[in-house]
Amino acid sequence: MNLRRFFPIIMIVCMLIPLTAVADGLIDFNIPTSTAGTLSYTGGTNPLIGAGITVNGVLGVLSPSRSGVGESITNGSLNFTSGPGVGSWKWGAGGAISVTGGIPSLGLANNSVLLSGTFTSASISPLSPSLLKIVLAGFSGVENPNLLSFYGYSPGSSSIGSLILSPAIGLWPLGGKPFSAKGFVGGTILTAPDPAPVPIPSSLLLFVVALFGLALAAKFRIIKSPF
Repeated sequence: MNLRRFFPIIMIVCMLIPLTAVADGLIDFNIPTSTAGTLSYTGGTNPLIGAGITVNGVLGVLSPSRSGVGESITNGSLNFTSGPGVGSWKWGAGGAISVTGGIPSLGLANNSVLLSGTFTSASISPLSPSLLKIVLAGFSGVENPNLLSFYGYSPGSSSIGSLILSPAIGLWPLGGKPFSAKGFVGGTILTAPDPAPVPIPSSLLLFVVALFGLALAAKFRIIKSPF
């Protein structure tokens, strides 16, 4: 094919076919200070259970769309059951975690499922021998399609998440013994959904093609040159 015709054709095709690249980011569910709820454990291999823990908002953090934009959650509630206990304040994979509530601005009524998933692990970390302990947990799951779309992720995208939950200060038994605690001093649920495609300007591809064309044209001139 004649090079003078070949490169204009390639450039037109490039303008018609957008390229995509991935973008990172997080969706952050907020657990406010002095919130309601319970955390309990009945000992042995039984799971760690959280019930009725308030979640009052969601925020996009470096999300593909609306990064830094927060939305209020009405009647938000975190409920979870970890995997089985494995000793030393640790729990294994399994169980379930969910956040329900409403986000009127996104067309989500109260009791909508905003997040659901299963645990990969969980543990309780003491700050002192007898005082406040922090729940640390990892899970995999998926957010509500409306929420994912709002922050620029593809509906149905899976997420890797972490739960950080601080129960209210108090005396707790040690050694993995049963306990029940009410009230929390805050926490967060961070999720990292699979990134959605983000368009790359076709001008970048045109620039690359132009460089390639110049190099190829130079090569042909060198080959044909008698010197």
